[in-house]
Amino acid sequence: MSSVSHILELTDKKILTHDVYELCYKSQTPLNILPGQFLLCDTDEANTKLRRSYSVSWSEWNTVYFIVKRIADGGGGSVALCDQPIGHMMQVRWPMGQFYLRDTPCPKVFIGTGTGFAPLYFQLRTNLVRQPSVPTFFLFGVREFGDVFYQSQLEDWYCTYPAFDYEVFLSREEFEFDKYNIGRVTTYLIPESVAELNSDGDTEFYICGSPAMVTEVRDILKN
Repeated sequence: MSSVSHILELTDKKILTHDVYELCYKSQTPLNILPGQFLLCDTDEANTKLRRSYSVSWSEWNTVYFIVKRIADGGGGSVALCDQPIGHMMQVRWPMGQFYLRDTPCPKVFIGTGTGFAPLYFQLRTNLVRQPSVPTFFLFGVREFGDVFYQSQLEDWYCTYPAFDYEVFLSREEFEFDKYNIGRVTTYLIPESVAELNSDGDTEFYICGSPAMVTEVRDILKN
């Protein structure tokens, strides 16, 4: 599928945590983005034109959402993106990427950390609507309690879809919290739990987050 250039207008912005933003953009034309794909976004930071990729966290008709971590000293464009006022116009190119949801009846496990949540959220939400009876499990990891976002949405899915379950891990938290696990997402992936997740031998695993986490999870699953 070839990429297409479009202009998006920022219509809403929410601060989810101290450094994570939800950005909502609208297009004048319908969008066609597969769950898990990303857009190439043109941003300006320190009077420098930047083109950066951001995964889409949800899209329907002419509306697209991003979940972006604002990294003050990162130099990657997130500051410019998160600080834009409502009404800002941004040029993007889409669709990009092959990390999209497969439309299969297989059980699915989604493993993500930080804003790697974004494409997985799109995939999860789509899959639950399309195939609510397919066993679906989500492992989500952040550093501390204050970094958790979309908890109410995950709990709503848990109550609505009997085939869905999830666990949240806090890798650097010192205190215990109800409904949260202390440790990294890989803490869950012991041989017994992986065998249970893949009990039928055809489970699909979708992984997104830091390169180190993705590599570690892939190695655990392969072994």
